Amino acid sequence: MLLIRARLSWVAITVASILNVFISLITPVLWMGLKDYQQNRILTFIDPTRDPLGAGYQIIQAKIAIGSGSIWGKGWLLGTQKNMNFLPEHHTDFIFSVVGEEFGFIGSILLLFLFAIFFARIIKNVGELKVKERKVATAGIMAYLMFQMFINIGMNIGLVPATGIPLPFISYGGSNLLINAISVGVILKYLNERGFIK
Repeated sequence: MLLIRARLSWVAITVASILNVFISLITPVLWMGLKDYQQNRILTFIDPTRDPLGAGYQIIQAKIAIGSGSIWGKGWLLGTQKNMNFLPEHHTDFIFSVVGEEFGFIGSILLLFLFAIFFARIIKNVGELKVKERKVATAGIMAYLMFQMFINIGMNIGLVPATGIPLPFISYGGSNLLINAISVGVILKYLNERGFIK
């Protein structure tokens, strides 16, 4: 048994080493294939302070807004980063920063808790669907909404590069809200056909 484990560990080490060498050789080729604005976006993501008045400005201001909210926040409509327009796109892409500034850590956690309840309810009921296509469609819609949520919150706190993805049901924007409402309507239709909504 020990010999089998030793051989498996050597196989894992060998595979990991080969994979690391391959990635280290291919990375410069991929980097040179990127356009200048793509390289700049990646470099700004790694270090927003390299261009504090340009590409890194939004990320820096978003972090300042979230940090200034502290535990309880500054209060409804009292966020200075938002009110003085230091935080660009505060009503769409960087809405989570506004939540963090005005409602603080507690408000941000409450918002995440509401999203968790929403997704947990979908997960609880999707297992009871009998039609496979409806299960797949429901799981896909849920994954789409979760992806939007994670990317938006991640870019607000600096974990992912800044993109134009809104926070579902929170960000301002008619087309995004319409698509998300239709998506949830489809889920509710599937779950309500046989009285699965509990």
